[in-house]
Amino acid sequence: MIVAYWEISAWATEAMDWAAAAGILNGRPGNLMKPGGAATQAEMSAILVRFIAWHNKV
Repeated sequence: MIVAYWEISAWATEAMDWAAAAGILNGRPGNLMKPGGAATQAEMSAILVRFIAWHNKV
């Protein structure tokens, strides 16, 4: 996944790495992640569904 790390706040870097590694954040088409961009309602719903699925496995 291609990430613009300079767009991630220092306090969020570890969490972004974890969420991507856990499969919670998948990025956008073209294997891109825009940490400074806005997320749609559908994207946030998908993130929450993946987080809940991950949480239920742990």
